[in-house]
Amino acid sequence: MNQPDQVPTPVSPSPDLNILVVDLDHSLVRTDLLAESFFSSLSRCWHIPLSALWALMRGGRPQLKQHLAAHSSINYDRLPYNTEVLDLVRLWKSKGARIVLATGSDHRCAQAVADHLEIFDEVYASDGKLNLSGHRKAEFLAGRYGSERFAYVGDHRRDLPVWRRSAAAITVGASHRLRRQVEGIPGIQVQHLKNPPA
Repeated sequence: MNQPDQVPTPVSPSPDLNILVVDLDHSLVRTDLLAESFFSSLSRCWHIPLSALWALMRGGRPQLKQHLAAHSSINYDRLPYNTEVLDLVRLWKSKGARIVLATGSDHRCAQAVADHLEIFDEVYASDGKLNLSGHRKAEFLAGRYGSERFAYVGDHRRDLPVWRRSAAAITVGASHRLRRQVEGIPGIQVQHLKNPPA
């Protein structure tokens, strides 16, 4: 465990740690794709956000995300990608690690980002029924790869359940309090990255 006065050292892949899982919103990209989908759909047709409200009432956030993603037209090559995260991903990739995109964003958005970057081996996202975030994401990843068998890149306190199941935590633009919470997880490796404004 990292002590409060220590500077966490960079996390590197190893034979026992060769899976890097990356979050999307405010981690890989310096924006929120739900908001991007909303404004994109609004620019296409004013009533789409209204029908999205019905989707939210009918099926919660997963259906809201799915509805907006289906009716938006985001330019994925112009998204504000976080270069520090991309450099980290490319470093791990060059060392033979398996790179996974796991996000609460809708699968259409996640797959479009993956198709654009051409660096991810697997993509997991919300699908209209399951909101892949927080505890659900933690359980999914632990079931898929095993507890403490992957490193996870995230930005928010909702990622704490995932980090508690990870071997390594890489925070992006985290507050001082969140950094200390992550560093307090027993046995975990920690690295902190910046998230400059979009």
